[in-house]
Amino acid sequence: MRFGLLTSTYQTMDIVKSGILAEKYGFDSVWMPDHLTDLFPGGDKVDIWTVFATIGAHTKRVMFCPAVTDTQRIHPARTAHIVATLDELTGGRAALGIGAGEVMNLEPYGIPFGSRDERILRLEEAIKVTKLLWQSSRDQRVSFDGKYYQLKDAALDQRPTQRPAPPIYVGVMGTPKTLRIVGELGDGWIPWTNSVESYQRRSTAILEAANRVGRKMASLDMANITHMAITEDTRIQREVLDMMKTEILATNHPSLLRKMGFD
Repeated sequence: MRFGLLTSTYQTMDIVKSGILAEKYGFDSVWMPDHLTDLFPGGDKVDIWTVFATIGAHTKRVMFCPAVTDTQRIHPARTAHIVATLDELTGGRAALGIGAGEVMNLEPYGIPFGSRDERILRLEEAIKVTKLLWQSSRDQRVSFDGKYYQLKDAALDQRPTQRPAPPIYVGVMGTPKTLRIVGELGDGWIPWTNSVESYQRRSTAILEAANRVGRKMASLDMANITHMAITEDTRIQREVLDMMKTEILATNHPSLLRKMGFD
């Protein structure tokens, strides 16, 4: 089992400092949400790629991964390029966390959000395009003909350091279609809001999807985001708990909460 630090709501230089301290105190990875804005004032705001590169210049071991970026704001060719560059700069410590997008980061900026089915298909195509480009070269060009993305004899000159490629963590809630994508295409899963029972049910669905296409269970890295208040101050503990209750209620549909056993 490995432990990562999810850092987001600090001031920009404090995020850099926390990422450097994460390595010092034994964490294995540093994660950041990729948001233009957040549901709550003072929330996620930084350009994660710039901050990852800055932390990477002052560390030697921790891995870096978005939690998560989306498919609508950046073309997957550009995403593949950014991650490959970060991977070289950090000596093979970059990963891609990607999901189907959040309306708060799209519609206010004139970017279409899309229906659920559109976003799921776009996510699947984006992962395929990214993987193809990481394996491409001028001598081995790649093509792809999807509904949302097309490649024609394309090559990415910037190669990632990790071979065959940096890992891709798919950030999805847990519908059957999205869990299938994790099992078939992802190297890991980043879920959001689970009970022990729903986590077990969804992770089983991912592994079943992986088995159907001949992938091995050991090749999938199952993550979980756990909110913690490392303090003996009961007042601060209560504040953190109350904050997370609000976030869970604000970011989840009532039907999802009912499935988790909350009436």
